[in-house]
Amino acid sequence: VVYHFSNNQEQLEEQSSQYEGRVRVDSEAISQGTLSLLLEHVNFLDQATYRCTAINSKGRGERIIKLIVDDAEEPQVQFSTVNDKIVALCASEGWYHMPRVVWHNRKEEDLTSYSTVEILEEKKDGAHRVVSTLKYSVKLNEIYTCYIKEE
Repeated sequence: VVYHFSNNQEQLEEQSSQYEGRVRVDSEAISQGTLSLLLEHVNFLDQATYRCTAINSKGRGERIIKLIVDDAEEPQVQFSTVNDKIVALCASEGWYHMPRVVWHNRKEEDLTSYSTVEILEEKKDGAHRVVSTLKYSVKLNEIYTCYIKEE
């Protein structure tokens, strides 16, 4: 249970501990027939399908809401020198699972097989920083694109 309101008061004893202190509801709006719930500090574990049911003397209403959490940043491609060889690096933060990293050049050729992926720096919320290195014969005048997405 994310939130339960009954007999004109909150019923927090039924609330799941994972939502404690993160739910805000406008109690005055409830008495006027409007239910608006705000879940704060959303994280990957909150991704789910939720059912909201409201019942009062005038009837019953129900809505299904699917929450999708996607807080990873856009990957940035930079050039660097590793062992006297120019490589392209792609980094992005905010990943909760090992993502799939795909590399392309300007001709849209798939260069992924020439890359490595590392997961670094786990944060308190369980998110990770992903770094991929393209070890192809990188040319500074070429355009390289790195795509990072959940598997």
